[in-house]
Amino acid sequence: MSDGVNEAFIDMGYDEPMVGLDYEGGRAELIDRQGWVDIRVVAEHSRRFILHRAYEAFARRGWRPPKLR
Repeated sequence: MSDGVNEAFIDMGYDEPMVGLDYEGGRAELIDRQGWVDIRVVAEHSRRFILHRAYEAFARRGWRPPKLR
């Protein structure tokens, strides 16, 4: 995505609810201004913690993904 001057890339994203996961991203402000919920992930985060944050973001957008095991 771009604001005409800067570019930013989400590592993994869902276009419809505009939710993305970004591994230690450096342009989070640009992503946020574009209307995305940007979940920042670092190596110390557990899988369970990341999934919890992702489900919360999806719920805020009124989108319900299938449950993962």
